[in-house]
Amino acid sequence: DREAARIGALAVQGDLTLPQHRERLVQVAVGAFGGVDVLVLNGGGPPAGPAVGLTAEAVEDAVALLLTSHVTLVATCLPHLRESGRGRIVAIESSSVREPLANLALSNAVRPGVVGWLKTLARELQGVGMSKAEAIVSYREKNGPFKTADDLAKVKGLGKKLIDQNK
Repeated sequence: DREAARIGALAVQGDLTLPQHRERLVQVAVGAFGGVDVLVLNGGGPPAGPAVGLTAEAVEDAVALLLTSHVTLVATCLPHLRESGRGRIVAIESSSVREPLANLALSNAVRPGVVGWLKTLARELQGVGMSKAEAIVSYREKNGPFKTADDLAKVKGLGKKLIDQNK
């Protein structure tokens, strides 16, 4: 909460697998800021464990946590993002989307599906697009977080117009 306040953000705690918590998150953000300009999709993962012995319930819970929560949160925020005229969706995912990680069978199984859905969404919504989003993530992995929106100019392929639109 303190860090969010320091940067002018709003921390709203909740469980994104619960529809009422997702609704409350969006309502609180819209109430505090008058709309939604940026939606950041980020969260924990399902329990660690091997692929052998997974239950259908564990798989369903992982899908609810990693995919369904993103899909429904985007659907709830999309009208506000469109209304802002500069709405953006940023998804922070695990490195397991590139290469499966040992003992993380549920994450390895579901997260690539999340990325597939996000790529489809990006094509449908237009805007920054997947290649620029991947360039931003790659830059951050190598150099750390951006301190200001102007730091985006250091990312190859991002022009001044796009950076100005995202300030």
